[in-house]
Amino acid sequence: MNGNISHFRTVSTLPLFVVSVLAALIAIFSIVYFASKEISTFKKAQYSRMEESAAGARNYISEFVEQRNVLVQAFAENHSDLLFDMIDDPNDLGTQDRVQKLVADYFPSHFAFVARHPNGEFVPDDFGEFVGDACRADMTEYSGFLSNETNSDHGLQHSSGIYEPFIHPQPFNYHFDLTAEWSSDAGISGLLMISFPPNQLVKILKAHQMTGHSLMLLRRDVPGLIEVTANGWRENFGRDGMLTREELGSLHSRLPVEGTRWDAVYLPKAAVFADQKLKIYRLSGLAILIVGIGLAVFTWWYFYSEAVRRQYRRDNIALLQQSNRDRSTLEALIDLIPMPIFRNRSGVIELANNAYANLLGRSIEDLRGKHITDIVGPEVAEQIRVVDNDLLATPGTTKTYEQKLMSADGGGERDVIVYKTCMVGEDGEAPSTVGAVVDVTEEKALRAKLEMLAMSDPLTGIANRRKFLEGLQMELQRSSRYEHPLSVVMLDIDHFKSVNDSYGHDVGDEVIKRVAAVIEATIRDNIDLVGRVGGEEFAVLLPETSAEGAFMVAERIRENIENTLIVSGGQRLGVTTSAGTATIHAHAEIGEADQILVKADKALYRSKKAGRNQTSVFKAA
Repeated sequence: MNGNISHFRTVSTLPLFVVSVLAALIAIFSIVYFASKEISTFKKAQYSRMEESAAGARNYISEFVEQRNVLVQAFAENHSDLLFDMIDDPNDLGTQDRVQKLVADYFPSHFAFVARHPNGEFVPDDFGEFVGDACRADMTEYSGFLSNETNSDHGLQHSSGIYEPFIHPQPFNYHFDLTAEWSSDAGISGLLMISFPPNQLVKILKAHQMTGHSLMLLRRDVPGLIEVTANGWRENFGRDGMLTREELGSLHSRLPVEGTRWDAVYLPKAAVFADQKLKIYRLSGLAILIVGIGLAVFTWWYFYSEAVRRQYRRDNIALLQQSNRDRSTLEALIDLIPMPIFRNRSGVIELANNAYANLLGRSIEDLRGKHITDIVGPEVAEQIRVVDNDLLATPGTTKTYEQKLMSADGGGERDVIVYKTCMVGEDGEAPSTVGAVVDVTEEKALRAKLEMLAMSDPLTGIANRRKFLEGLQMELQRSSRYEHPLSVVMLDIDHFKSVNDSYGHDVGDEVIKRVAAVIEATIRDNIDLVGRVGGEEFAVLLPETSAEGAFMVAERIRENIENTLIVSGGQRLGVTTSAGTATIHAHAEIGEADQILVKADKALYRSKKAGRNQTSVFKAA
């Protein structure tokens, strides 16, 4: 009979061992499967972010080129008579100097400019071989877009096409051109071309570039030619400026930039994917190792417990000792797992591993047997009690929720995600809840930091153009809904180019930061909004502010800046600003956000034209 009993027990426990082995093998297979899936998901996420990043850069660059085109056209229209005087007498250096100063005021960062007479003569014509040839070639190409409709007196055709700029590739002639037609009161027409360095394009690419990958502009009609990268333009790229065949094959998200001959495109770096793959493989290997250790320990436990059971099956004390050993083994395995794990019964902590103890800043001995209220405080304990009651009322369900935990060792408050389920008690025991915790504190902090960086200017810390336009659009809607006035102030630092030229860009950056700080200190907290919308250009949003109020605020800002002494790099200097205001009154028809900015910008230009260091109010013609 004893033999039968022994046989029965051996046979009855064998399926448990087989199932455990199969479960371990399934777990290993699942780890491998999910590792492969995670690698694929990471790659898809990277490519998706590349598409979003490239699209954002493409939109900013297209907007930048369009704005420059509008300004070049406006300059040509506003100064057509002066341009006629310059080409009518190419030897009049005084007129050329006047045009040069006006162009510098309009476009502080321009590379060069040239006007073209209908007879084909260029003024000025002293750019040198490379620049001169490039300008002539661009104007010739621009003329190729003109229609057959011809000026009967001078033979100049009228534009019916679109000239799309591109980067000139010659060494030390790295720029792109924007061209506009002009016609003077004397009936003479011509062309104006202004050349710009690609510094702003570099900044836009750098602001949008993902870590680890390369965002660049490629020439659309020469697919492998690099125009600009986020690390600098082609002269600084460290090679001949052409992508290799392999790099061309790996390009992703090639998006055409409207109004140009450029494509915004990402060159993915294989190292980023390789590093992530290695990281996933390491974590998967660790998980497989833990499963293997668990399987090995369980296998050992199975054969060992069988031997002990057969040897001491009539001895209840020996069985109890074995049970204690089993419990110790299980707790040791739990302590090997790096994820915090715990078990509570009636609010009392019965089981916790080292990871859970470390999260709370306590020892395991300090946790076991303590009520959860003594560990996390009454407020958090009440939240836990509500979740536990729901679990106990619906056995077999799982709860996932976020929670804040305070570490007792000074580690501060931690943001965690808790995964919890219910365990049914045995032999009359009350049911318990078991759970695992994932610490997401650093992840949430990083996400918040990235959101802040995406909406703020990196140099000054104030709102960037995108954030400012979002705030403006929201206030426009509110102004329309409640019929309240809304004003905008545009400010520009006077003669900022001369500051950079005389003192260097470091001092120029300090000037921009100090001006931003003065503006921010002058306006109303939590009501008004200041943003950096250009290199040295700022905009201030004044909700519920009349035209008179906006003028007073602009004047106060201008005077505060004028009275500010800036000390940087051993240099002491002061700067002035020109300002323009525009207001939308109650009951007025509200258009797009850019319309009020254009009005304020026109008022700003009036201040510039009138001598600078003053404020002008936009008035409809």
